[in-house]
Amino acid sequence: MILSALLDKARRRILTQLLLDKGALAATIGLGGTVVLLLAGTAILEWYWVAALVLVSLGVGIYQMRKSVPSQYQLAQRIDRRLELADTLSTATYFGENPKLGHEAVCKVQRREAENLAGGVDLQAALPLPRSRYIYPAAALLLAAGGLFILRFALLGSLDLRPSLIEMAVDSFFATPAAAGEIEGSGGEPAARSFRPDAAQCAAFARRPDGEYSGKLQGLQRPDEGRFAGPGRRAGR
Repeated sequence: MILSALLDKARRRILTQLLLDKGALAATIGLGGTVVLLLAGTAILEWYWVAALVLVSLGVGIYQMRKSVPSQYQLAQRIDRRLELADTLSTATYFGENPKLGHEAVCKVQRREAENLAGGVDLQAALPLPRSRYIYPAAALLLAAGGLFILRFALLGSLDLRPSLIEMAVDSFFATPAAAGEIEGSGGEPAARSFRPDAAQCAAFARRPDGEYSGKLQGLQRPDEGRFAGPGRRAGR
């Protein structure tokens, strides 16, 4: 019974280590997507795609865990090798899973010896938990995501994820002075071009009755009222 309890604890310990490793991988993928989201904005990548990617990677990792979890015999072999127990635990576990007819006495003696050794086994020394290889990438991406979050808030003054930091940087470094002036003067939008009719258009409008072109003239955007006026308006001056 002591040997079985020991192997059950060892199995739970291995499962915990695998879950932490797969969780670190999912966190690395999620943080990588978060960094891309903070850089590119939601115009390229929506937040729910990042969440879906994390869930899918975690699900795949849990599914693959079934092949990574060792059996009780394999666990007993690991403990024997680590603590140099001369295959005592693994031999008793093998005979317990595969009883041999005619060797009951030998199996019983082997089991008793294994039980005595199992009571003094330290699982922390027998099965040390290795550090996940995804811990450092996840930590680096966490720092990068935090820095980008602070940068976005400092530049935009809000938590809106729609603007792209990449586009803002490209516009800042590569925009021409004229384009930058137009954008700055129009509050972030390119200035609208005013309509300036030429002499031919003025003559064509002048030859028509007022009822045909008065509506069109009202829709024109005329920056300088003195440059374009109908013949009737000139006559009244």
